[in-house]
Amino acid sequence: MPGWGSRNAERLRRIYPRIPPWLLRRLDPPAVRARLAIALMGIIFLAAAADGVRTGGRSVFYQVVLIGFGVHSMFHLAQAVLARGYTPGVISAVLVVAPFSLWAWREIESAGSVGTDLSGLVVLAVVLIAPVIVGVNLAAFALTKPFDRR
Repeated sequence: MPGWGSRNAERLRRIYPRIPPWLLRRLDPPAVRARLAIALMGIIFLAAAADGVRTGGRSVFYQVVLIGFGVHSMFHLAQAVLARGYTPGVISAVLVVAPFSLWAWREIESAGSVGTDLSGLVVLAVVLIAPVIVGVNLAAFALTKPFDRR
């Protein structure tokens, strides 16, 4: 992810001439910040997975995170379509995230672990995706800001 924004800034400006410069800068976080944000998200996934194991897949927390994990793969695909080419995360979204999410749902459905309000879980997952992503990125920013070169 780090470096992709600066390598593709001109191409994106040609595709989207009105794209604000501040948005292009957001596409290129420092490597340490990007890795920390991904690690923080991983901690959330780890906690959800542990709760899923503890409850046999019945945990609302686990199910919402699993839905969010799968839905986020669609965002990676949409980014690639909008960028008209490769974007960070699109390959793992197609080869790992989407297939794993579908497999995991089939497993918890076959075990009878899905509650009756699946649509409510989907809505909750979709509503929480943006705040969680923003939250882990803000946390990574706050934790790495003191070490930024001035």
